[in-house]
Amino acid sequence: MKKFLTILEDVLFIAVLAFLCALFYSIHVNGTVAIFDYHFLRIISNSMSPTLTPNTCVIVKEVPLDELEIGDIITFVSHDSSIYGNYNTHRIYDFTYDAVTGEKLFVTKGDFFATPDDIYVSYSDVMGKFVRIVPFSNFISFLVIRLANSRVYFLVVIFPLVLCLLSYIYELIHMLVFGLETEEQAKARRRHMKQMREARRQARRGVAQFPEEAGREAGRIEKSGAGKSSENVKSTCNGIGKPQGMKNKAKVKKGDGAGRRKKRNNRLRDEKSDRSNRL
Repeated sequence: MKKFLTILEDVLFIAVLAFLCALFYSIHVNGTVAIFDYHFLRIISNSMSPTLTPNTCVIVKEVPLDELEIGDIITFVSHDSSIYGNYNTHRIYDFTYDAVTGEKLFVTKGDFFATPDDIYVSYSDVMGKFVRIVPFSNFISFLVIRLANSRVYFLVVIFPLVLCLLSYIYELIHMLVFGLETEEQAKARRRHMKQMREARRQARRGVAQFPEEAGREAGRIEKSGAGKSSENVKSTCNGIGKPQGMKNKAKVKKGDGAGRRKKRNNRLRDEKSDRSNRL
């Protein structure tokens, strides 16, 4: 069960990353993002001021024709020669009908202008109806403008997301092939990696002591007479009492002191005996 939940978590995370990649790509290429029936747009002109100022981000929803009324703000594909093919956001000023087909058309007008637009809008060109302004519009608009630059977009968005996605795909494949790692195995693996890093660090500093090197060093010290036995060389201080080598050294010093005192007493006794003989 735990393995299944872990795999499910990784799959969901990969799906979220893929969605974010598609989302940012849509912003970069189309300048808009569509999630189901909702579209996110950025106002770039002052034609709807003061209702919608430049760099304001808005949410537009796709609605049926019978839900559009006079006074609604709509976003549509413009057929005006100055902005032909681009999205335009204006308010519905009135309705009219095509004289030949009888199709219902929208007469639009920007709040900033005193007169309506010259070109009527067909429902087939309507993207949707204005819903609300996105919070923090100025900050989001700033990001969108920066992401319009291809190099910034790749370095800030695509490259990190791709690296993260590849990392999770690798972990998922490793889990499916080798199974889910237990907590004890994870601790052992981390401990082993830490020991390997420490050994490499010591080797680079030139202070690494491997068992065979330690044996050769012990033999060299023993031949030079630095210790009385191999136990003195191999003994180490473990924090409880003195090392064995230090104890042996203390014993040797104590023995040397007793011998010197004995020799001095014998010499004084001999000198006293000589003086008595001369007298």
